[in-house]
Amino acid sequence: MNAIRSLRFEHSITKLCHVLNINRSSYYKCFDGKVAPKVLENQKIRKIIFDIYYQVDFRIGSTKMTHILNSEYGYAISPGCVYRLMKSMNLPQMITLKPKFRYRKNFENQQLPNILAQQFFTEQPNHKWTSDMTFIKPY
Repeated sequence: MNAIRSLRFEHSITKLCHVLNINRSSYYKCFDGKVAPKVLENQKIRKIIFDIYYQVDFRIGSTKMTHILNSEYGYAISPGCVYRLMKSMNLPQMITLKPKFRYRKNFENQQLPNILAQQFFTEQPNHKWTSDMTFIKPY
């Protein structure tokens, strides 16, 4: 970067960056010295995230963290952004999985009686009705 800075009056910065295989934006970012406002805001949010994380004994995920930041601190921030910030801070993610349905033991392998015995013919309408009820979960 110092070589580009010393040769910038003799050659264009674009050519010097191209020869040294450096992005022009990287050169300007190095010597500009200004920090982007988004970076400063992210630093503030990181500090708040760590404080909240410490208060709840390290047991909170990005979704609940987003809710706290939105409601108590007034930050309009998405769960994805909070997830990204927590990941950059190396905070472990707390994921709550939806519980899987477990059938009741008395319903397992239960054979129901075959009342119709495959006699589907009737003399009057609406006398025999059939349906497949295997998709209904017994609660």
